[in-house]
Amino acid sequence: MSTEGFLVAFDEEMLEYFRDMTDVLVGKCGISRREAVVRINERYAGKGMSVLEWNPMTHDFPEF
Repeated sequence: MSTEGFLVAFDEEMLEYFRDMTDVLVGKCGISRREAVVRINERYAGKGMSVLEWNPMTHDFPEF
């Protein structure tokens, strides 16, 4: 599976969530896709799926 530069261990559903989050950062914050991926990696790299699955953030839309 291609992770598109993300350093986070996740399944296909979380990959889609991070893709959407990247789109929001690019569209609303005006940063490059590469910078968006770097910022996501800084925040979530090294965290296992169990941490992400229970994170309240992942129960909202990426815009929040």
